[in-house]
Amino acid sequence: MVRRAVARVRAALHGGRRPRVRARDDPLRRPSHRAGRSELGRARRLPHRLRAARRSRHAGPRQPRCVPAHGAIAGRSRRPGDDGHADPRRIAIPATAARPLRADPAWRASPRGWARRPSLAGARPRGHRVRRQGLGHRVEGAGVSRRLRVGLVSFAHVHATALAGTLRSLGQVEFTGIHDEDPARGRAAAEEHGARWHETLDGLLAASEAVVIASTNFDRRRYTEAAAAKGVHVLSEKPLATTVVDGRAMIDACRRAGVQLGVAFPVRSSPAVIALREAIAGGVLGRIRAVRATNPGQYPGSWFGDKRLAGGGAVMDHTVHAADVIRWLVSDEFVRVQAELGAFIYGLEVEDCGILSCDLAGGAFASIDCSWSRPQTFPTWGGVTLHVVGDRGTVDIDVFRQAL
Repeated sequence: MVRRAVARVRAALHGGRRPRVRARDDPLRRPSHRAGRSELGRARRLPHRLRAARRSRHAGPRQPRCVPAHGAIAGRSRRPGDDGHADPRRIAIPATAARPLRADPAWRASPRGWARRPSLAGARPRGHRVRRQGLGHRVEGAGVSRRLRVGLVSFAHVHATALAGTLRSLGQVEFTGIHDEDPARGRAAAEEHGARWHETLDGLLAASEAVVIASTNFDRRRYTEAAAAKGVHVLSEKPLATTVVDGRAMIDACRRAGVQLGVAFPVRSSPAVIALREAIAGGVLGRIRAVRATNPGQYPGSWFGDKRLAGGGAVMDHTVHAADVIRWLVSDEFVRVQAELGAFIYGLEVEDCGILSCDLAGGAFASIDCSWSRPQTFPTWGGVTLHVVGDRGTVDIDVFRQAL
């Protein structure tokens, strides 16, 4: 009744009755009352590129709606390229452009999607030229598949056996052989590991691009300077040297020769330690107030108890891992060190136990337990633990997870 009254009022205002769209007693809405397609045109969805411009600038990308390849939609047959809403026609992606599987090691995920990053296994050593030859490339001096030639100098260190096994097993390394100041020991080691025995150091250096030095602490300077003079890169066992003078001389020799000099500090490679360093740099723990590090172990025997060859005892042998990782974690330097040392267990001319108290420039405090305090019957050889205290939290890490 209200609608009929409104219609009569409108008709009176316009000077007569307006033509009705429907009969008086028909339903209010019928399909036949809608405007024809010829008047308004067929409804269409905006192309994706236009709809994207109308979205909120903070909206993320949307996944297009998937439709079946065949069949009927909304009661009518589906034409190829039509999802029932007249979307732009879909274009097939060529097989060569298809996205690779995540398991492919040559591909890595990136924040902006999938980006191709070839693995480092096929990387070229720095400094080698690439010359184009037609459609391919030729690498002068180092092909993509060429391995780095690495030799092992001396078999005096307790880690020499493990180092030789690692060099032999690495796919990107060509193990060039072993030289040892003790010929009998060196020949036996070369035979055991299936490596070439070099009578002279110069022979090994001539066959190598890099060497790992596993000698006594005292001998590392002369081996490093000899390698640098031949243009050979050096990875030294720890500690780098027994005196500051020797250490600086080794650094200067490699710097003048333009070769790399590294020290075996595996603690830095621990995923837990790397994550902790990133957390500290990001301020997650707040300001670092204190660090407690332990690196106890067993007495290695042999020349490790010789003051001249080792330069010291447990402090010289086991402090370096903890001290290096503390400096690396907090990006700070030690300014004061106090030590309590003693030969309490084995009666050596060097210390077998030690506790170090250290102050860092930024105000943090650190303590290091570096003792040879584990007996030979201990089930594990050693380990490194860290306890880091910050304003906002604390973190404990067992780097090698050797605790029972």
